Amino acid sequence: MVEIDKLSCGSTIVVEKIKNKRVTCAIDFGCGATNDPILGMSHFLEHMIFSGNKKYTKSKIKDIFTRYCVKYNALTSLTFTRFYMSCIKRYFASTFRVFASIIGNANFLSKNVDIERGVIDEEIDRSGDVFAEVVATDARRNMFRDTLYSREICGTHESIKGITAENLTEYYKKYYTPQNAIVSFAGNITMAEAKAYCEKYLHFTSIGVQYYAPSVTCPNPDFTRHEISKGSSQAHLYLMQRACNIDDKDYYAYVVYDAIFGSFSNNLLTKILRDKHGLMYAGYSYMAAYNTALMQSIYIACNRDNVDKCISYIKKLRETFMDNVSEKLLRDVKLSLSIGFELAEDNVTEAALSNAADMRIFNRVIPVSEILDSINAVSLDDLSRIAKSMSDRNDIVISVLK
Repeated sequence: MVEIDKLSCGSTIVVEKIKNKRVTCAIDFGCGATNDPILGMSHFLEHMIFSGNKKYTKSKIKDIFTRYCVKYNALTSLTFTRFYMSCIKRYFASTFRVFASIIGNANFLSKNVDIERGVIDEEIDRSGDVFAEVVATDARRNMFRDTLYSREICGTHESIKGITAENLTEYYKKYYTPQNAIVSFAGNITMAEAKAYCEKYLHFTSIGVQYYAPSVTCPNPDFTRHEISKGSSQAHLYLMQRACNIDDKDYYAYVVYDAIFGSFSNNLLTKILRDKHGLMYAGYSYMAAYNTALMQSIYIACNRDNVDKCISYIKKLRETFMDNVSEKLLRDVKLSLSIGFELAEDNVTEAALSNAADMRIFNRVIPVSEILDSINAVSLDDLSRIAKSMSDRNDIVISVLK
C-alpha cells in the first residue's frame, strides 16, 4: 500500500510499506543537467553531497555507513538528481539522520571542490573509454541537437574548471529546497514513522519553488548517421528512434514491442542477428525515457565489416516484425514482463526509486496492478499498429564507433 502526504516543510512524502528487514529512502530533486548554469554542475553537486558538512565529515559518513551496512548511492540525469540509502530497520534512525543532514545542510569547502574536480576529470576520461556509453551519448546528442537534452551530464574538462564552492552554494540554495524535493520511503516503515524521521532530521537551509523539466523536442526528423573513429577492433552501433510519450495510451504496448524486439531473453534481435546470421557478439534494445518522451534504443557490438549488414537486418526486422510474432510469443513476453514487475515490487530500493520517479513525472504512484492490467491487455493488433508506425518513419539516429 502506498501513502502520499506533505511534510511541514513542503516536501512531498511517499511511503510504501513492504514486509522486509530493510528500509530505503530516496530523495529526489527536480534539477539535472538541463538546469546547469555551468555544464556539469548538477553532477558535480551530487558528488559534493557525500563530501560531508560541518557535522559529518566524509570519513565519518563512511565510518557510520560501513558500520551499519548502509547501501547508498546517487545519480544525476538530465532532469533530476536522486540520492538514496537503504539500511536494516533497527539502525535506520542512526543512519537516516546522517543522510538527511548531508543532503539538507550541505556546505562546500574549496579544498574539497578541488579534490572532487579531479575525481570527475577521471570519470569523464573513463566515459570516453566505454564505447557503449560513447555511442549512446553521441546518438542522444544528435537526436536532441541544439536543445537542453543534448547536454553532457558530467560536463567537460573545460566546463568543470569554472565550478567553485561559491557557485555550487548558489545552485544548491536555489534547487535543493523542500518544495523541489520528493522524499520516498519503502520497506518496513509506516507513514507516521517516516514523517517523524523527516520532521526530526530533514531540515533544509533555504526555501524555494518546484521546478519542472523542460519540454522535449526532437529537431531532427530525418535519418542521421554519425561515425566516430576510435581505432577499435570491434564496431559499436547505437540506433535511437522516438516511440511515444509516456502518457500515451499505447505506452505499455510499446514496452511489449520492445521486449519482443530486443530486451526479452528470447528476443528477435538475438535470434536473427546472432543466432541465425552470426553478425553480432552482443545486442539488445530498451526503452529510454527523456522526461515525457520514450525512445527505443538499440545497441549492437559487432565486427567492423558487419555494421551495414546489421543496420540492414534491423531495418528488415522492423518491416517484418509481425511475421515473427505469434500468440504464444506474445503470451510468454507478457508473462515475463509481469513477473519482472511483481518481483520489483518486493525490492524496497526499487520501490522507493520508482515511486519517486512516478511522483516526479505523473504526480501519482502507478500501482503494479494497473501496470499488469495494461500489459495483459496488449494484443497482436496493438503490436501490428505499433510495428507499422516504427517501420514507416525514418526519424532514426545512428551512431557508429569503429
